[in-house]
Amino acid sequence: MIKSLLAIILSFCLALSITSPALALSPLDPLATDQMDLNAKDIIDGNFNANTDGNSVNVIIAQVLKVFFGLLGTIFIVLMIISGYNWLTSRGDEKKIGKSKDTIQAAVIGLILTLAAYIITYFVFLAVPGSV
Repeated sequence: MIKSLLAIILSFCLALSITSPALALSPLDPLATDQMDLNAKDIIDGNFNANTDGNSVNVIIAQVLKVFFGLLGTIFIVLMIISGYNWLTSRGDEKKIGKSKDTIQAAVIGLILTLAAYIITYFVFLAVPGSV
């Protein structure tokens, strides 16, 4: 039962982490649609070259870091859910409750550190022109 629940949660989190970059691009954002139109026009014309803007390495690094921090955040959330479930099913066993509390505390600290790292990385890449 627990293994199947864990497998479902992990597969859901993996699916969200894979599709999050695609979902993050809003079709209502005029800059995003303009860039998509320009990319589509360049591909149709046959003039598409990924290295023409000079900032493609910065953009790729920024996107990889966003996905990495998103995956880390997902892992910490899953840890908190599993620990909460273990706490609820501990039936008053102090050893299991203590272990669950420690895991929840570590997951919250990890989530805070991941959020801080994401914010710092965002502002660093914001200072680099053309990367965010």
